[in-house]
Amino acid sequence: MQTKAEALTMLRDELQQWQALIDRTPVDHRATPTQMTLKESLIHLWAWQQHTIAYFVAARAGREPEMPPWPVVITPDDEGDVDATNAWIAQTYYDKSWAAAHHDWQTGFQTLLTLAEALPEADLLDGAKYPWRGGWPLLASLEGTYEHHHEHRDLFASA
Repeated sequence: MQTKAEALTMLRDELQQWQALIDRTPVDHRATPTQMTLKESLIHLWAWQQHTIAYFVAARAGREPEMPPWPVVITPDDEGDVDATNAWIAQTYYDKSWAAAHHDWQTGFQTLLTLAEALPEADLLDGAKYPWRGGWPLLASLEGTYEHHHEHRDLFASA
C-alpha cells in the first residue's frame, strides 16, 4: 500500500496525462472500433467516480455515504453486474454534450483530489475507520480511481 502523498501525486499525474490526451484527441475518436469514444470514456469515468466521491464526502462528514441513484447497489466488495451497469451509464448519460462531459469529469476529479487532501493520512489507511467500507481503506478507492483512469487512457495511447 502507498502513502497519501504518493496516491495524490499519481492521481495528479494521471489528470495531467488525461488533459494532454484530451488536447490532442478528437472527442469522437475511438481507440478501437468497439471501444468508447473519448467523450464516452470521460462520461464512463465520471459516472463511476461518483461512488468514490460519495465515500470521501461521507468520510469528511462523519456519516454513511449517500450513493448516486443507480439501478444497482455497488458496495466496496461487490460492483454487481459491471457490464449491465456500464450499459445503463451509456444509455443514461452518453447524450451529454462534450462540454458537459468534460466539465463533469474534470470537476469530479478535482473534487476527489480536494476531498482526499483534506483527510488525514491515517484516516485513508485505516480499513476499520469507516465500517461502511467493508474493511477497505479509503486509499484503495484512490488507487482504484488511478487504475481505472490509467486503463482507459492506455486504450487511447495504444491506438
